[in-house]
Amino acid sequence: MDEKLNAPGSGAEEHSLLLDALRIAALLGISRSSLYKLVSSGRAPRPIKIGRSVRWRREEIEDWVRAGAPPLSRWKWSPPKR
Repeated sequence: MDEKLNAPGSGAEEHSLLLDALRIAALLGISRSSLYKLVSSGRAPRPIKIGRSVRWRREEIEDWVRAGAPPLSRWKWSPPKR
């Protein structure tokens, strides 16, 4: 299952490496508040902070979904070696 999750709309955001909470929530089909509840309960990948911005790695979210969206206690993301 190598299909990439597509962000709503079209353009550069579909190929962005980092996505904001609104975009991640839309990808997952949940509300932004539900996303933050999943993160705070350890059931979804944590975001990274860049300054005051909070973003998620698109690739990490895609891998987590492909793995069946397990709790973080049973899943750890390993970035591909380049």
